[in-house]
Amino acid sequence: MSDYILFGIIELVDNSAQIIQQKIEDIKVIIRPCGLFSQKSKVIHRLSEILKVIL
Repeated sequence: MSDYILFGIIELVDNSAQIIQQKIEDIKVIIRPCGLFSQKSKVIHRLSEILKVIL
């Protein structure tokens, strides 16, 4: 299941800067199968914002 989600995110974006440009709703659609998708999508988006500042 995690491979499915990882490949879904990779197909959507190439790096964390592109994740920031995505709507949280778009991220939710990809990670929905693994559960708790609402909170996880927000965390993925926020982590991408942090990575952009660090990198």
